[in-house]
Amino acid sequence: MSKSPKMEKVLDDFAKNIFNRSRQDNCCITCGSTKVNPNDFVDDLLRKEFGISHMCQECQNDTFKEDLSNMTDEHDCESIIAPNGIDCYCRVCGNTLG
Repeated sequence: MSKSPKMEKVLDDFAKNIFNRSRQDNCCITCGSTKVNPNDFVDDLLRKEFGISHMCQECQNDTFKEDLSNMTDEHDCESIIAPNGIDCYCRVCGNTLG
């Protein structure tokens, strides 16, 4: 669902004020990375999140990673391979997988 032009303006003004970047720029609103093309994200959920937050994959990882100190349930780590084909991490706990 797309946002109304008025809401887009509010969000863009907020981003300019906080991050000194426009949501219309072809970059991550948080760090300025230009890795914001659809193939730069590992899955559809993260691509969708970019449409909402305008944060690159790395900033999403940093922002939404769970606090591991509170994790009590054991789990089998799920492997996610980053677009560069090298970085693997668990999407549950954020641990880097070797």
